[in-house]
Amino acid sequence: MQYTLRLSVPVLPFLRALSDADRREVRRLLGLIQLDPSPDNLANHLILMPAVFYTVYATARFWIVYHVNGNVIVVNNIGRSGLSEPTP
Repeated sequence: MQYTLRLSVPVLPFLRALSDADRREVRRLLGLIQLDPSPDNLANHLILMPAVFYTVYATARFWIVYHVNGNVIVVNNIGRSGLSEPTP
């Protein structure tokens, strides 16, 4: 099953600031999440809010926080892994 992907507003400035290569890598990761909300079984539930599981998927270069609402994956935030600051 392929999910619909929706990016929240805080994600957009981060994506615009990336280099072309980094943007391609983030798009690849988002594509993996869109096909399977727990790609490679590496996604971990981060926070449980009433009726919402926020999930984090992290690689060596980027982390992505998202939640699934029906057949829609809502990407809440993206940042660089390591010592980088998260997006505002």
